[in-house]
Amino acid sequence: MERYNSIKTQIYVIDLSLIPNEIYEESIRICSPIDEDDIPYIAICLFLGIPFWTGDNKLRRGLERKGYFVCVNSGEIAKRIIEI
Repeated sequence: MERYNSIKTQIYVIDLSLIPNEIYEESIRICSPIDEDDIPYIAICLFLGIPFWTGDNKLRRGLERKGYFVCVNSGEIAKRIIEI
């Protein structure tokens, strides 16, 4: 239970209305041809300047082709943790 509570304190809910329209529209533009379900997540990541943790290689490749290198996968996360 202690581990659960520790993780839970690191989870934040972000109201999408706080994201500027320009950023959300950019997310629509870059995600729509790839995967519309990821639009709000990419918008949050662009807004906060943080990476998007995903195993969706189609999304990652599609975003990278457009010049957006915002995705990380579990292997990359593990490597960063080991380096710490």
